[in-house]
Amino acid sequence: MLFQCWRKKCGKVSTREKQRLGADLSEFQAGWVCPSLVLVVVVALTFAVLVPGMPLICAAYFALAYAVYGHQLLFVYIPRYALRVHV
Repeated sequence: MLFQCWRKKCGKVSTREKQRLGADLSEFQAGWVCPSLVLVVVVALTFAVLVPGMPLICAAYFALAYAVYGHQLLFVYIPRYALRVHV
């Protein structure tokens, strides 16, 4: 759903539309990110025997993922304690 909204406006999606579509960007969703990284590790270890260049490709992937997730954690996601929610 979010991709369809993004395609319509070429990347210009307002916060209201993200909330309407159910995209929660308030905090880091480790339950969605960590399994995909573990899958990459498993595939890399499996195919490292067959393809000698696979560890280099995976090292480049993890370097890029480290930079992207580091930027997102610092500048995109709002820490839970910084949310102004009254319980």
